[in-house]
Amino acid sequence: MMPFKSNTFSYDRTQAAEVMVVGESLVDIVVSASGSVEHPGGSPANVAYGLGRQAPGGRSRLS
Repeated sequence: MMPFKSNTFSYDRTQAAEVMVVGESLVDIVVSASGSVEHPGGSPANVAYGLGRQAPGGRSRLS
């Protein structure tokens, strides 16, 4: 596969990239008649989750 090129950078799409996502992690609490459910989220967590889904074999570390 040919490397991707633009006016500012180029990279080989066959190579893995390391990405660090930094930010807060939030919890949404959804209350209904049957009780409440907590859903983890927040923009950084959503970005990290989405990137992880696109990279098989990726790893994550939550602190």
